[in-house]
Parts: sequence; C-alpha cells; structure tokens
Amino acid sequence: MALSASISSKILIPIGLLVLVAVILNAITLSFVVHRIEEDRNENNQVNLSLVESIRIEDVMGHLKEFYRIAIEENFNRAFNTTGFNRTVAYINDYLSMNTNFQVKTTDFFVNLFELKSEPILRISINNIIGTRRFSWNISESEYFYAHYSGAINSTEFIELTAIPNEGCTDADWLNANPSVTNRIALVKRGQCMFVEKVAWAIKYNATSIFIYNDGISTNPYEPLEISLDENNRIPTLFFSFDFGQELAYALNNSMTNIRAQIIIDVADNLPTHAANICADTPTGDATQTIVVGSHSDSVPAGPGINDNGYKNVLESKNE
Repeated sequence: MALSASISSKILIPIGLLVLVAVILNAITLSFVVHRIEEDRNENNQVNLSLVESIRIEDVMGHLKEFYRIAIEENFNRAFNTTGFNRTVAYINDYLSMNTNFQVKTTDFFVNLFELKSEPILRISINNIIGTRRFSWNISESEYFYAHYSGAINSTEFIELTAIPNEGCTDADWLNANPSVTNRIALVKRGQCMFVEKVAWAIKYNATSIFIYNDGISTNPYEPLEISLDENNRIPTLFFSFDFGQELAYALNNSMTNIRAQIIIDVADNLPTHAANICADTPTGDATQTIVVGSHSDSVPAGPGINDNGYKNVLESKNE
C-alpha cells in the first residue's frame, strides 16, 4: 500500500465535485503526516518513507501541465459544470485505472445549482419612511448579502419584522419572540448555532423570511457573510452586516417604531446538474484504520485553478 504496513492503515481516496482526492500529497504535506504518525505512535516500528521519496517534481509538474492544457482548451477554466471540469475528472479516473492498483469506483449524482437572475433588492420602511439598502457584489461594500440556496421572493407588500431573542438557537427563543414571528420576517443574530439551524427554526415557526446579522465578535464579525444553506431550502434568506442588523434590532426594541421590509430575490430555475465522485481505495491495509485524503478538482471560473486547487489533485505516477 502507499504508506507502509507499519502504519497499519488503509487509504480511502474520494474524488469528486468538491472532494476530489489526490492519490498523492505534495511532499510537505506527506512528510507532515508521516512525522505526526511517528510522534503519535512512539513505538519502535519504523515508517517507510518510500512514498515521500517517490514524489518527483517532474511528475508533479507533468500533471499540473495537463490540467493547464485542459483549461486552455476549455475556455481557460475547469470550473464545475463545464467541459473542462468533466475532462479533469476523466483524466484522473483514467490515470488511476491504468497506472495504479487502486480499486476505483465512480458514483454519479445530481446537484441543484444556485444562481441569481439579478441583484437582490431590499427596501426598509421605518415609520413609513422607505429606503433602499445598499447591495454590492463586493461584500465589504454591501450592507447585506444573499444566502446561497435562499428561497425566491418578489414581495409587492412590505412585511413586518420580529426580532428573535438571544441567538435564535432554541425553541424558547422563538416562542418568546414578541410579537410572534408567524407570517413575519425573523431578524436573528449570528451565534451559538449553525445558520441552517436558525433557518430551520424560522421555517418551523412560520416566518416568511429570515434576516441573519453579524454579531460583532466572531470571525469576520462586521461584514455580511456569504453563507450556504441546504439546496432544498425554500425560505428567503439574507445576511446583514453587524451595523445594519444592530440598527434594525435597536429600532425593533422601540414599541413606537414600525419596521417593515420589501424583498426581491430572483432565483434562476436551474435543472439538476450531473456530477460524479471517484473513490480510489487501496486493496490492502487495515480497514479499521483508514486515512482519507481529499481535495476539490474544479477551478474558479476565472482561471485554470493550478495553484487552487490543482497542486493538491496531482497524481503520483509511482505507487506501491
């Protein structure tokens, strides 16, 4: 097997849409793994370093050049849902099948892509004074950003908001919201639980939409965040900057203030898109001690993706 019998491990290598596994690691990563194994086990057995020694820069560059050639021939990228991506997966699959003894299995599946037809629009009415809030594709300049897999909405009416106590991470938070969030927009602060959990509670308690705002203390605490929800989500979801969210939260604490919102999120009706995972499994090793190594194979649409993430997808031509 690729590492050694002394590691007593079986290497499971999944390759696919976002998780395309490298059959080899670059020398630095692999050396780190072996070093950690030596430290953790602290036994007399010796780690076979043949895999590290077998990594040759000419092999690495050869595969990277092939990825680059594919990108050049396919509109200068290997992004998902393009011919360049499909050719990349085929190249890796063919190489594994023809040049290794790994057990290679391809699993086909479909994903629902998310795409907006246009910029989202958010208008806020505070005591009947209406203002359109600032959106920018440059998230640092925007007051809010859309959530991937947000539900679509094209409201002609302004909908009232309810602030959810605490971080909206328990049923009690939602039950104690005053007024009830039913048929209203939920405003909830980031923190304590996952975004998908906050969205699930909003659905459970019949909110029409949910606005999540940054908390001012977590990682990236002030700007809107670009978050992703479950691809089957249908509730309209926006993420606000800390300042914008605080502005609305403070206003909602004043019983004399009436706050309503009008939202337009125009989501494209994309058909499910084909994708595939490739799993390459060593035929030998201890199945109870499995090492999983993974990376994504697709590039960004703007380039061939050699630095990110091609070098992690490079395949070693020498395998034990």
